[in-house]
Amino acid sequence: MIEIIIGAVIGAIIYLIVAELYHRRASKEMSEEIERLAALNEESRHMLGHALSMISTSAESTELIKQHAVIDTPDDPEYPYK
Repeated sequence: MIEIIIGAVIGAIIYLIVAELYHRRASKEMSEEIERLAALNEESRHMLGHALSMISTSAESTELIKQHAVIDTPDDPEYPYK
């Protein structure tokens, strides 16, 4: 009877050790994945900022082109006869 109890205790201790090792390994992998996602998020934020800057510049250029295209035409808001 004592052998069964000692075996159960030893089995429980081994189970807890193995569970702790797997927990640490999974925790480390999760931490590394979080770091990769954070780096990807930062890169995406940088790329989005760059894209928004390009869109803004493009919109300004388009507006300037429109303004220059209508100078001295009836579509010009400052056309003297309007």
